[in-house]
Amino acid sequence: MVTYNPSESEEKTLTAEAPPSPITCDAPTPHFPSGCALLLHYDTD
Repeated sequence: MVTYNPSESEEKTLTAEAPPSPITCDAPTPHFPSGCALLLHYDTD
C-alpha cells in the first residue's frame, strides 16, 4: 500500500503552508474567539 502515501505528504504540506498560531490569535473571529486553540488542535492532529 505504498500508493496510499500522499496522506503523509499532504499533512506535511498543510503544516508547512499553515501560518503560525499568533496570526490566528491576532485575528479572532466572533464564532471562534479562541482561534488559537483551534490551530493548536489542528497542529496536534
